[in-house]
Amino acid sequence: VGDTAYYMLKVPHSILERIRKGEYKPLRQPSSADDINDPARAVGFDFIRMPEVRARYQIKPTSQPMYPEYSIKLETFSSPSIERNATPANDERQFPTFAMLLVDPDFGGEGQPFRYVHRFYADQFNKKNDYTISLPLGAHVGERLMLIYVDIYGNEYIEQMPSSAFQVASANAEQLAYAK
Repeated sequence: VGDTAYYMLKVPHSILERIRKGEYKPLRQPSSADDINDPARAVGFDFIRMPEVRARYQIKPTSQPMYPEYSIKLETFSSPSIERNATPANDERQFPTFAMLLVDPDFGGEGQPFRYVHRFYADQFNKKNDYTISLPLGAHVGERLMLIYVDIYGNEYIEQMPSSAFQVASANAEQLAYAK
């Protein structure tokens, strides 16, 4: 953002928790057939499990024809986790494992860096706005976007899409594009 570069590192939450508690122990390789699943249960051997995402992408005309409104409606979001009790049972949010959405509205394509321009946190996707966010009015949207949906465990669902995938809002909601 601006002249500042941000780097996101993937460190499993279980490792951070164990380090914080001072309970981290080195991972040991199995020494017999009976121990073969021990590494999978060990702290730090977290598989990256991509969240499942379904979203609706719309473009709506505004009073300023040069600046249509690009909106994203989160319809489903779920994250498998090997952590037991990772999400509190009393969490009443629609998508309790959803953390944020990062958007590069003018992604350059394969081999090009993701340029974090917009971010939307889970609390911005709520029942009041029908779980829909909009890019700021007047935001530049290029030919290709990259969207990174992040769950509370740090796992990501990455989608590259042409801006043409945003369907013009109409009375017939069945004509909308979906991510999956």
